[in-house]
Amino acid sequence: MWDIEIVQHNISNSTLKILKHHYGGLAFRGRDLWVKNKTGQKNNCFLQEDFKIITNTSDSRVVSNHTIVEWINMYGTILGKNAI
Repeated sequence: MWDIEIVQHNISNSTLKILKHHYGGLAFRGRDLWVKNKTGQKNNCFLQEDFKIITNTSDSRVVSNHTIVEWINMYGTILGKNAI
């Protein structure tokens, strides 16, 4: 379990304007065994059914993606054992 807080400060004398962008924040990935490859192509993957993500706002990985949440729980099965 981690409790992470990220704070950013402009250390220059210039005004910093941050534009809305698709990427940002903090990201991480789960175990590679939680991904199945449909066609052998790197970008054509889907998640195993025994892999789950829940947050304080949703119990869906798709709904939670690209949202700001207070906590996240990623869990599933790896080689027949529970991984939390």
